[in-house]
Amino acid sequence: MATFGKHDEFQQDQESLSVYVERFELFAAANSVEEAKRFPCFSP
Repeated sequence: MATFGKHDEFQQDQESLSVYVERFELFAAANSVEEAKRFPCFSP
């Protein structure tokens, strides 16, 4: 399966954590990453 896009590490001086998490969620959705396989630290 091909990966869509690239998700870089968090850079505090370049973006807020909320924007990073939103970008991660979009990346995961675009790449059909199951909810159970997503890293749990982003879970509320």
